[in-house]
Parts: sequence; structure tokens; C-alpha cells
Amino acid sequence: MGDDVGTFAVEPLSLSGVRRRHRTLTGAAGLILAASLALPAVDLPRLWVPSAFGLVFALLSLVRDERSIIIGSHALRLLAWLAIVGGVATLPGSLMVGTVEVALGGVLLGTIGWSGTSEVRMASTAVLVGAVGAAWFTLWALTPFAQPGAYVGLASSAALVVGGLWWLVELAWQPDGRLPPALLARA
Repeated sequence: MGDDVGTFAVEPLSLSGVRRRHRTLTGAAGLILAASLALPAVDLPRLWVPSAFGLVFALLSLVRDERSIIIGSHALRLLAWLAIVGGVATLPGSLMVGTVEVALGGVLLGTIGWSGTSEVRMASTAVLVGAVGAAWFTLWALTPFAQPGAYVGLASSAALVVGGLWWLVELAWQPDGRLPPALLARA
């Protein structure tokens, strides 16, 4: 019962003494990406997934404790499930849009993981959300009817990709400071 260190999908959440320089870029990109949903882009259906994830990443850039990181991981997982459910609900009306949204939700859920908390998975999800958002907003920006929202969304999605990659680099250089098993059991 006491030797359950390997049964949790928790990576080091050593936040004390580590300055995370990605937070400024990741937080600003996420906030602007969330705000871009309200800006006029084009007369096409809105893709809420990058904007909702952007808001979560903006909030995650502000937190400094393990509990908030765990809550943020759960929020990312919930949004991935909501994308899947939204895609299933869209299937009867538009097979192609519903299929893309279900696939996107599945890939996002696979990236963040079924359970547990991992900053590496969270940073990878930021890169994926930014890349999907950049692809989506690029398609909008290439239309002749594009408005400022498409360009703002494209720029903030690209910045989220850079912020996520920066986060991954910081995690790679971070010393290994694993949580004790007693803390893992409570998470």
C-alpha cells in the first residue's frame, strides 16, 4: 500500500524557486485568443475551442501552486470532453464539421491525458491548441472578407504555440523535483 509512486501520472510540479519565463507570453496569448472570439472575423461559424482553451491557459499562467495546476489540468480535460460532446451534437447537422470537432476533441484529450497531472502534457496541449487555432484563423484570414478578429486570432494562436514550446523547453531544463508519495495520493 505504501509503494504506489509509479501508479500516478503526475510529473514534477516543483514550482518553488523556478522562474517560469513563458508565463507572460502564454498568458497574454491565451487571453487575447479568448478575447478574439468577441471580435468580428468573418461570417463563418465560430470555433470556440481555441478561445476556451486560451482562457484556461491565461489563467494557468497566473497560478503558482500545485493545486491550481491540477485544477487547470482538469479544466483542460473538461474542455476536451466538451469539444467531443459538441462534435457529436453537431454530427446530425453537419457531418464534416462534427467529425472534425470530435477528432479534435479526441486528439486534445489524448494530449492532456485521461487522468493525472503533467505540465509536459499541459504545455503540449498549449502547442496543439495554438497550432489548431493558427490553422483555423489562417483559413479565415485568407478569405477576402476577413476582418480584424481573424488576424488577432491568428497572431495570438501563433504566440500560444511559441509560449507552449517555451514552456516545454523550461520543463526540459528544470531539475527533477518529484512530489512525495503522500502528496501524490491526495492529488
